[in-house]
Amino acid sequence: MRLRPRLLTAGVFVLGLALVAAVVSLPSSRDLRESANLSLFDPGNIISDGVFYDSSTMGVDAIQTFLNAKGSGCTGSTCLKNYRQDTVTRAGDGYCNGYQGVGQEGAAAIIRKVAVSCGINPQVLLVTLQKEQGLITSTGPSSTILRKAMGFGCPDTPEGCDAQYYGFHNQLYMAARQFKLYQARPTRYGYRAGLTNTIAYYPNNPACGSARVYIQNQATAGLYNYTPYVPNQAALNAGYGRGDGCSSYGNRNFFNYFTDWFGTTQTSGGAAVLAKYESLRAAGVDIGAPTADVRCDLPGGGCVRSYAYGDIYWSRYTGAHVVRGDILARYKVLGGPGLLGYPTGDDTAAPWNTGFFVDFEHGSIYWSSATGAWEVRGEMLAKWRSLGAQAGYLGYPVGGNTATADGGFSSDFQYGSLYWSSATGARVVRGEILRAYRAAGGPGV
Repeated sequence: MRLRPRLLTAGVFVLGLALVAAVVSLPSSRDLRESANLSLFDPGNIISDGVFYDSSTMGVDAIQTFLNAKGSGCTGSTCLKNYRQDTVTRAGDGYCNGYQGVGQEGAAAIIRKVAVSCGINPQVLLVTLQKEQGLITSTGPSSTILRKAMGFGCPDTPEGCDAQYYGFHNQLYMAARQFKLYQARPTRYGYRAGLTNTIAYYPNNPACGSARVYIQNQATAGLYNYTPYVPNQAALNAGYGRGDGCSSYGNRNFFNYFTDWFGTTQTSGGAAVLAKYESLRAAGVDIGAPTADVRCDLPGGGCVRSYAYGDIYWSRYTGAHVVRGDILARYKVLGGPGLLGYPTGDDTAAPWNTGFFVDFEHGSIYWSSATGAWEVRGEMLAKWRSLGAQAGYLGYPVGGNTATADGGFSSDFQYGSLYWSSATGARVVRGEILRAYRAAGGPGV
């Protein structure tokens, strides 16, 4: 069974909104990349306020794509990727801004609209659906599971869940609203930011003990009010697995899923993208109006938003940078962050022979009106730059990195070529020697 006790301040009546992610049930290992580093789990700062309350991170299309990918093995109408229901109209109340009901509304749209209405990161809602009921990766969720999707109103009592909170849409809206209540009225609840709190390791078992945790922010306090246990060391050592008899897993699994699926819990990529856009505008750089919502489902939890005249990419290691024009087009042809990584700077004017370039984590793309946009990577990039880059005797690249028959690579420039192999490193060949070398068959001979 799922154990969901609730710890509240004395004298405050709350609806038994215990929302503990499976103290004793564990997630399936299916579709997990196992990349979360639990040595980084900080019980006092599980997730930052900036990330938790950033409702801009995913639009409906991005959420639908995410549900399709994570639920690829699920069939049937109860799969979140397929799920639809009639939603009801709700008035705003100061915590959420209300909801306009729609007939046969899809799960992705419901998640997005609730996130925006209540000012909660949709990634938080997705992770909570998973850590509470395993709904994101389920291969066949039952209607019983769907009706208590967020675990809202399901205290650890013999009476079980409160039927007035049943329903997927109802669960999402009420749970998101509850997080806003925690934020707006922190003194009404048992765990508070800015104080050292005593948090149990396991429900209803004093022998398991507790931890003294200084909660650093409201988002983390909200998680403990929603799931009032802290993982012990055995739970942290187990990754996604089982710890010992005093282990609870709700907040551990929240951190695991969020980190594996969306990257760091400490920096809001969506907010950083928007801040970058505003800084560009302030500097007189116009990339036009947005043409899509922010997406934060890129490799490593990165984010991107497309605008009329460019895209802004963000990752936790590189920050937010703009990529435009033919350089952006080439970057996308190459697979975006998958090959070159994220941009480490904005597009920059190349001195001398006029053009532009953007540096990425694993290479650079250079553009000129005469040559177009082409990438240079690795030791060939280092060699080319040591020769003066586009201002040197090789000029701009006129082709990308090309694999050679001997397992190496070559890059062509306006006035010569670079060849690389593990045995030789990067070497310049040009002029008549280059023509003769190619005529003879190049490095494969």
